[in-house]
Amino acid sequence: MLVSWSALVAILVSVSAAWLEPEAQQEVVSFQRRVLASLGMRRLPDMRQVNTTQDELQRMTRKYLRNVRRSEQELLTYHHTDCERDSYVEFHPEVEYDSRILWARLRFPNSSTSDVSDVLRRWRRDGRELLLTLPCIRCCGAKLEILVRESTTGARSKRSACGRECCRRPLRIRFKDIGWDWIVQPAEFEAFYCKGRCRDATDDFASTHALMQSILNFKGRKVSRPCCAPRKLRPLDLLHYNDKQPPELVVTRQKGMIVKECACT
Repeated sequence: MLVSWSALVAILVSVSAAWLEPEAQQEVVSFQRRVLASLGMRRLPDMRQVNTTQDELQRMTRKYLRNVRRSEQELLTYHHTDCERDSYVEFHPEVEYDSRILWARLRFPNSSTSDVSDVLRRWRRDGRELLLTLPCIRCCGAKLEILVRESTTGARSKRSACGRECCRRPLRIRFKDIGWDWIVQPAEFEAFYCKGRCRDATDDFASTHALMQSILNFKGRKVSRPCCAPRKLRPLDLLHYNDKQPPELVVTRQKGMIVKECACT
């Protein structure tokens, strides 16, 4: 089973302050080794040997910030295939409420484009219509392209009205809670986690297989109920020391750090 990096860190955070039996301590060490191995490290950096100069710290911090800006950008593409209407096109964009729209444009089959950034921003700000309708003549095959910037380490996300349903929920991780002073940036980040029921046909299932599994469970078959789990994850850039002697500052883009979407699977 695939386990996200942030899930392993969350486990370490939850048990870091607890008194553990020897067997449990071995499990914690095992989790820690998996996290370090994913960063190409065999052991924790010996911070007593660090001799990084101020110039080197500033240089690596600039590199880290450049990587963060690039990784926070995502190009979303939506296709229009309904060619019966000849005067407008409709799309159903899914843009996170805490994402910033950098630009939006219609791209036509002949590769020409039309800027619709202001229209899309007003549509999201109003929040009244499910579909985005754009006037367009002979636009069969047009695509809506949206470049967004998502925040990974900013303010806490608002708690959505999930209720008991499978949903993405806030989870703030602070590296100092594990005693990991070797991670310089970010000091903390919003990892999110998935929680909720997976039973009703109205729940969000990742596949038809998961839906059928839920139906069989509901009918009393000896089949486990689908679990609420991440469907889509995104990476996070880290500025940290490696395990060389003396430790050196490096920038690593770590996969599977932030939950983007949850589903019953």
